[in-house]
Amino acid sequence: MIKTTLIAIACCAQLSGLTAACGQGAESVSGPRYRIAGVVVDSTTGVPVSRATVVLLGSADRRVHVSTQTNPDGAFGFSHIPAGKYSLVAIRLGYIASNFNQHGEYSTAIVTGEGQDTEHIRFPLEASSAIVVNVQDDFGEPVTGAQVHIFRKSEFKGYDVELFPLLSGVTEDSGKRTSYNLQPGEYYVAVSAHPWYAMNDRAGGEGAEAGRAVNPALDLAYPTTYYDNATNEADAAPVVLAPGHREQITVTLHAVPALHLSLSALLGQGTSQQELAPELHPIVFGRPLDLPDRWQFDPDSSGEEINGVAPGDYQLLQGEPRRSSELHLAGSAGAANGPAAASVEVKLRTANGSPLPKELTVAMMSADRSRKRPVVSEEVKGETCTFVGVKPGTVQFHVMTKEGSFTVEGITVSGKLQAEDRLVVKDQPLSIEITFGEATGKIEGFALRDGKGVANTLVELVPRDLQAHGDQIRLDQADSDGSFLLPRVAPGDYTVVAIEGGWDLDWRDWRVLRPFLAAGEQITVPANQSAAVSLPEPVHVQQTAAVRRGAQAH
Repeated sequence: MIKTTLIAIACCAQLSGLTAACGQGAESVSGPRYRIAGVVVDSTTGVPVSRATVVLLGSADRRVHVSTQTNPDGAFGFSHIPAGKYSLVAIRLGYIASNFNQHGEYSTAIVTGEGQDTEHIRFPLEASSAIVVNVQDDFGEPVTGAQVHIFRKSEFKGYDVELFPLLSGVTEDSGKRTSYNLQPGEYYVAVSAHPWYAMNDRAGGEGAEAGRAVNPALDLAYPTTYYDNATNEADAAPVVLAPGHREQITVTLHAVPALHLSLSALLGQGTSQQELAPELHPIVFGRPLDLPDRWQFDPDSSGEEINGVAPGDYQLLQGEPRRSSELHLAGSAGAANGPAAASVEVKLRTANGSPLPKELTVAMMSADRSRKRPVVSEEVKGETCTFVGVKPGTVQFHVMTKEGSFTVEGITVSGKLQAEDRLVVKDQPLSIEITFGEATGKIEGFALRDGKGVANTLVELVPRDLQAHGDQIRLDQADSDGSFLLPRVAPGDYTVVAIEGGWDLDWRDWRVLRPFLAAGEQITVPANQSAAVSLPEPVHVQQTAAVRRGAQAH
């Protein structure tokens, strides 16, 4: 049930001060002692991984107890370990540092004690991968200083974000940008740059001083370009990384006539451009890119135009406080508005009337799970926060602090309360009030099959009305003895299910979960519940179809 915080590779330096001998370094504690042992293997080939550092930490305090290195057969072992719960972390150059059976922020703790088999652990490590991006121009020449943006598709189904930004960097003189130590999975690459030879008096560039806007044939710009050479993000092709592979791709930038945009057309007549200080940011996979200054377009010396802009989708920022709108720029004659956008002002209040927690944040995302789902979050100041540039459609809200999430109990719009966590946004400004509960309940129990814990088991708390209250889902990963704890549970009726291989399911989709619900355990969490509610019976560990097929094959 560990909520994982990965140990960085830098911790290897700290580990050098620890004993590497198995069984040494455990503190003096009375009572029975146990042994934790196993083998670290390559997750793809099953070949033992030698010279991997394996660290034993306390499950609760994350304090390092002892470390060791695997032998040529990949074996490791820790002896004289007191009864308790422990986390295992494995680190090896060329592999992704990982907790045991890690899935996102969850992993499996090893529980020592009477009757627990902790000496036959099979710890798979995934070999790290790399993407080499070659950026070239129309003539096949390398493009130096191009911005390369790498987005990663969510590793596990059910998570709220389908694509999220992972890395950004610039190409070298060779036109290459290499990103190392990547997890296997699906990635998307976008490249932004400006032709070095362009003469368009581009704001913030050298041309403004040199007066280079003299040759219309060189009044050019590069649109944001996606692999495989698409300028529309919908046509972007994925880069699929297998464990240990190094993928080389080429992105070719094609220069097109640059746009010259009238500020008065963009901002409206009678506005003060000096006060507005407008900026344009390219939008990539639903996210405005915060690029260096040369990509933040300000008025030229005459204050009339923004020059050197490539066609594409942009976020326009103006005013103070900043107001945001989206534009689809296709020609210099004028800027065609992109999808109509609205502002949503959110006021927060607790269901019991208590003061708002400190450092409160509201996250908003599309409720349409077929779309790429960038998450936008705003910090609550006082009692409110505001989202700008919200596209029409159904959006879903989450309320959280650094310690965890709360439960959205209802949203009030124009004096009418709707008891769900989502809202339909049109192209008009909205003022809403979100009522949220503190969700202080806890549920503990065991997920077992034939009286034993099962590795790689997803434990999910499913609310009665999943479609209206997806934010009430709670997750855990069962530990080696099958134990689990589901925290921050709101009052209500739930079903607890345990699914071997469940991390590969879309666990937010009620249609996917429906076959498992009948074998789950029903439970009601009362209001004002702070002590943990224990399930009277263990939750039966079910199997996905993929796990059943794998078991039959063996």
